[in-house]
Amino acid sequence: YRYQTQPTLFDARAALVHIAPGTTVVIQGFIVDGTEPPASDVAFTGILVDAASATVKRNKVMGFLPSDTSGTPSTSFSGRGIEVLGGSIESTIDSNTVLTCQRFHILVSSTDFDPLPAGALFPKVTVSRNTITGLGQSKLGQKGIWFNYGAYGKINNNTVSLLDYTISAVEPERASAIVVKHGEYRTGGKSRILISGNTVTATTSNNNKGIFIEGNVDSVVSNTISGFRWNVQVDDEDSAYVLGNTITGGNIGVIITATTGSKTTSRLVTIGGSTANKNTITAQPTTSGGGAAIQLVFREATGDGEF
Repeated sequence: YRYQTQPTLFDARAALVHIAPGTTVVIQGFIVDGTEPPASDVAFTGILVDAASATVKRNKVMGFLPSDTSGTPSTSFSGRGIEVLGGSIESTIDSNTVLTCQRFHILVSSTDFDPLPAGALFPKVTVSRNTITGLGQSKLGQKGIWFNYGAYGKINNNTVSLLDYTISAVEPERASAIVVKHGEYRTGGKSRILISGNTVTATTSNNNKGIFIEGNVDSVVSNTISGFRWNVQVDDEDSAYVLGNTITGGNIGVIITATTGSKTTSRLVTIGGSTANKNTITAQPTTSGGGAAIQLVFREATGDGEF
């Protein structure tokens, strides 16, 4: 699906390919090629699975960028390559090539709204064998694969590269390869997320993350992660596992961040745990400014600006 001129009308869920609620669809073998959206507040998406069930396979999705060139990432523009929004029927995103999108290359979410509205449906999605390529070090808030607001399923065997951010301050918007955000909305063991067998790499590490998880009972297993400022971050996650990963370079191998104050509860995070499950973490810097293979950080309940 290609086009070279702007459509004349956009709405809040503007998408080139819109899979309507309640339908079951296979989207395979297309090129979905976007240009910059117009100067208005829109969510601009290549393929949108809207409370539906879809297999999105072997497509090429690219070029969903904002027109804002001010130097500050725009939160008004929210470009998405492939998005699954709401719905309780399982979808699959497999073997696609997604590149140069801002903010999300692949986004799975119950809703765009915070707080979560009553009756929101948590989508279950398998995201596998996709190749995601960013813009390198960019002022745009690039994201690779993002599970948001209760989304769950599997993220496995994907390749994500060239995501970084120009501003070096830790707290503002960052480039992140694989993210589980607001996972605390999910309950029960069936809603866990398994992140396994992915290869995520960064050639620069000004301000980026490899894998970030926040919620409950999620696992980061047998991934290859290299070159990120923070290669793996586990943030206020309970019953989480980081097992058998190969982590190279960057500034920190695995960082565990816990919120102090009113949000503080007991958290269990297992890193390795046995010889068979050990992580291999190497080549973090020991010079001025420092780095660490594993680091534990306590912070105030002000959030980290991740979204």
